[in-house]
Amino acid sequence: MTAADPRGPLHAATLFAELVAAGLMAPEEAAAALADAARRAAPARDARGMRTRLAHRLADATEALLRRRTLGFGAVARTLAPLLAVWADPATLRAAARQAAGGRLSEAECEQAVAAAVARRLG
Repeated sequence: MTAADPRGPLHAATLFAELVAAGLMAPEEAAAALADAARRAAPARDARGMRTRLAHRLADATEALLRRRTLGFGAVARTLAPLLAVWADPATLRAAARQAAGGRLSEAECEQAVAAAVARRLG
């Protein structure tokens, strides 16, 4: 991004990346919305260049968020395995999951990780 790029579309690219990473928005839909934002935000500028920079921002941010979530889910799974082996209580599992996630997962994702680990354990 350049210093002259408007901040609104840059922020939108980051927000759309969160939606794409969570599976709530298709990457194509986000890219189309960002292309429209680029046209509106910088009509006198090189809209193609802005659209390209926003597409890269979207792709980079989505990749980073997906990597972060993957690391969070992996950390939770590794942490819960020994606790599930001794049949730890649900509150202990939830607390351990939140701590293992280290802010990389939302509360709902931590719950999802606990449920998945329990389901794997029960086979």
